[in-house]
Amino acid sequence: MNDSNRGMQLLNFYLRKWKYFDVNIAYLSDIEKIQMKILYASLKNLNEDEIKFLSERYRFTELKKITAQEAASLRAVSLYKYKEKENAIGIKLIPYFLENEKKLKEELNEAVRIEAKRRRKNRFKSNFRSGDC
Repeated sequence: MNDSNRGMQLLNFYLRKWKYFDVNIAYLSDIEKIQMKILYASLKNLNEDEIKFLSERYRFTELKKITAQEAASLRAVSLYKYKEKENAIGIKLIPYFLENEKKLKEELNEAVRIEAKRRRKNRFKSNFRSGDC
């Protein structure tokens, strides 16, 4: 997978988790805390207008996710104009997501290893208690 595809995946993944991170900050796993660091370190490279633009869609205050069409309507612009601006901001953000993911890769991998070990241990305890072993 090339950096451009990986970058787009990262962009979508992190923006969609933005509100989740903020609402659940006290309950985040170590993995999620590192992911939140990647998101906020990347967002720091945007100006205030760009952050506001993205937050209107991805850090929404309603319970349901809003679509690009709904976000465009809220801004009273065409879907084309909305997506054009969103894509321009995304293209600007992608290198920062890739860079921050790379910087925190070892920390993230260690958190994943610890979480996997904890889950295996809990699964073993659960199986042992239920008599499946």
